[in-house]
Amino acid sequence: MPRPEPGKPRSARPWHRTRARGRKGRLGAGIRPHGDTAAQRARPFEQTAGTLRLSTIPEGKRTLNEPTAPTADGRRLKGDQRKRELIEATLQVVGREGIAGVSHRVVSREAGQPPTAAAYHFKSIGDLLAVALTACMEQDAARLRAAGPDGGPEGLHDLARIMADAVAVPHRLLAEYELFLLAARRPELRVSTRNWLDSITEFGRRYTTDPVRLRVLAGTFDGLLMHALLTDDPPTAEEYEAALRMILL
Repeated sequence: MPRPEPGKPRSARPWHRTRARGRKGRLGAGIRPHGDTAAQRARPFEQTAGTLRLSTIPEGKRTLNEPTAPTADGRRLKGDQRKRELIEATLQVVGREGIAGVSHRVVSREAGQPPTAAAYHFKSIGDLLAVALTACMEQDAARLRAAGPDGGPEGLHDLARIMADAVAVPHRLLAEYELFLLAARRPELRVSTRNWLDSITEFGRRYTTDPVRLRVLAGTFDGLLMHALLTDDPPTAEEYEAALRMILL
């Protein structure tokens, strides 16, 4: 190494400035690879194993740090699926044992999940029952919206078939009415039941605007289904359709 020129401060010595720039300079600054072009200069450098190389920017991105398109979070999807299974398990337990039979462990076991799964996703039994009520009311409302949207006679046929299908699975129907009655004791749950009643009223408005007939429709719908739970010979779809025609046509 050449000796520094006498009389010059350290900061003025060329070799010292070179070392300082080497310590403080940005990695890769001032280095141009063979065949340097403007496009290549726009590409950042990476350091690997003590060497410098040009980075490859993925197609569709301007820089390496640009975020990629969002991808599905597998853990979140799995959690949502487990919640749906727990909600369905809750309805199974309520239909079989009533609301008194619901506990976090019982629901977790019914869903085939670890004993603490229900408690992890739902802080209290009240939360679990509220979500189960909302889920079944939303499912029923969706079926009503899909039944005969044009207000023709086939809509009554579709609604009668929905009623017959409901009584064919009595434990599910019983669970819904157990939760329906729970809302009578717990006003905070009535949002879901009101939405359901609004759905049956909206269906009736395809045929009539008479408020009395609309109230009769809602009462008849629930009354016929509840009566079906008390008999071993529930009405058929044809019998339900005849009752609906009497009210709406």
